[in-house]
Amino acid sequence: MKKVILLGVAALSLAACGTQGEEEEGLRVQTGELETVSIEGSGEVRMSFTEEEATLTEGDSIGVTLENDTDQTLSMGRYYHVEYSNNEDSWTPIDIPVAFTDDMVMVEPGDEHAFNMLLLPEGDGEDGSMPEYESGRYRLRKEFSIGDVNAIDGYEISVEFDLDVE
Repeated sequence: MKKVILLGVAALSLAACGTQGEEEEGLRVQTGELETVSIEGSGEVRMSFTEEEATLTEGDSIGVTLENDTDQTLSMGRYYHVEYSNNEDSWTPIDIPVAFTDDMVMVEPGDEHAFNMLLLPEGDGEDGSMPEYESGRYRLRKEFSIGDVNAIDGYEISVEFDLDVE
């Protein structure tokens, strides 16, 4: 019995030693200002983060709210784009291995839609690779449509954030 207990304690000690020193990559997010898109003759659509700052590790996300302050129904998919800028004029897409459902989200006039932006999915992703981030300026970009069946117009809205890789 003593041997079993000693083996158990030794195994726990070795397991603890193996994880010591391994630090999980953390992403420090500092969010930007609320962004607004004006829809001519109809109102505004706004997008913002629900927190001013957060530290994200694998599987963590940050909340985003899209508000429809127009007099028309807004429609969009669940997919979002994350892009990196190394200067003011160009944005480079970041490929995040996240699966999105292929359904339509409808946001009625005066309503809002909340969703989460995930930067570090759990595991190795679908293709075995995870995005490699560097500190800098990023943006979350979302496409949406507004209008009736006979005249649907496509728009996009984005909100910027700073990312520090820890």
